Amino acid sequence: MTTLSKAFLIASIASFLLGLTGPGGDLAWGLLYPMTAVLFILFLVTNLLAKEVAKVDEECAVDLASVASLDRRAASKSASRSAERTNKSTSFAEAMAR
Repeated sequence: MTTLSKAFLIASIASFLLGLTGPGGDLAWGLLYPMTAVLFILFLVTNLLAKEVAKVDEECAVDLASVASLDRRAASKSASRSAERTNKSTSFAEAMAR
């Protein structure tokens, strides 16, 4: 469980228990019980989506790793091409002819 889902669960239980007390009973039907229901639904949704979010994060990490490896290959090719260009001594006229 994530910290957010734990907070939703704790707040839901606390508001339900507060609604069972004497002073909280006055507010229970108008505020505390609906708030309990909403917080519990938020807890369930965050708990159900936690696995899906983990899968998406894993897929993104794999995609980023493959992009990084492609970038490294492209950078090494570019570096080797620029090294070849600097090693060749050409005149200004030859460079302009290209």
